[in-house]
Amino acid sequence: MRFLTLILVLSASMAFGAVLYTNAPSDLGLVVPSGGYTYLPPQSNDILWENPFEYGLCTNGYNSSDGYRCADDFVLDDDSTIEGFTCWSIFTGGHPQPFDLTVWIDSGGAPGEEVWSETVTDITDTDTGYDGWGYSMFQTDMVPDDTFDLAAGTYWVEFFWTSTYFYWLVENGGNLRQNGSPMGVSGFFAISGTTWQPGEPPYVCGMDPDDGDSGVPVDTDIVFHCRHDIHRIDIDTIDFTVEDTSRRPGGMALGSSSASAALQAGAHSAGEISGTLDIDDTDPMDVLCTFTPDSDLPVDRIICTVAAGLSTDHGDVMEEDFVWTFSTGNFSVQETTWGAIKAEF
Repeated sequence: MRFLTLILVLSASMAFGAVLYTNAPSDLGLVVPSGGYTYLPPQSNDILWENPFEYGLCTNGYNSSDGYRCADDFVLDDDSTIEGFTCWSIFTGGHPQPFDLTVWIDSGGAPGEEVWSETVTDITDTDTGYDGWGYSMFQTDMVPDDTFDLAAGTYWVEFFWTSTYFYWLVENGGNLRQNGSPMGVSGFFAISGTTWQPGEPPYVCGMDPDDGDSGVPVDTDIVFHCRHDIHRIDIDTIDFTVEDTSRRPGGMALGSSSASAALQAGAHSAGEISGTLDIDDTDPMDVLCTFTPDSDLPVDRIICTVAAGLSTDHGDVMEEDFVWTFSTGNFSVQETTWGAIKAEF
């Protein structure tokens, strides 16, 4: 490979300051590699957003190490799982070394609330084959320890190298900020991962007492699981109610005979059975819920409902109520007795 040699004398302040060159020459000394250069995202993930390196547009490098920090904005058109970052860079020190990465949501055209940060140690530097200002230009791929999700929107990312010195290659025009100040340039970088759309809904399972159980002790807690096979349950969408048939508005109305009056004596006014719902999301894809009534359950048919709207963090939604019933104590005997009484009339 042939490199164009530039005869340039750089002062320390120019080589290791805010920018690679205070007045970058128009001739960058770039030579197209004889074998060509193709940008491939890390782990062959989908590219969610990119402003890929183009040697003909590159005008400078901005320091994002030592006392300088650079951040630039990007847009996600869809809700996404972030799996990797790429930027194009020049290093003046030994590498690869870890990067401190931070992502903020946009607020009025500037970084706002921080939504994610990590010191990323899985770093791969690939020589692009281009050489500028006497330095090799690299594609730097960064893979976080864990993927993370971002909703569609505008964000900012900061690449801060923990060693010295790292220059983020840029083109003219854009929103890159160095130490909070707009620089009027755009960094070459890309965001990779996968987009996601709502899929299979979450579901309710593992009920105890189960649907159709009878003779359940009145001091029983009610247990159930909210589960999804892939995504985490959004616990804020768990809406659970417990009722008994005698308390449901519009429920069975008994007659005025002495027998019916005796059965009505223990009836409650319309309303739900009160209690406390404990939510254990130790396993976020299999959330354990335990309902403890404030007092013993009535001897009755008990109706349990997990309301429609149960969701995952990826927007998968249970569209209909999930309902199951069981009966407590000797309710089935009472039903049989009441049937016999009616048959006598």
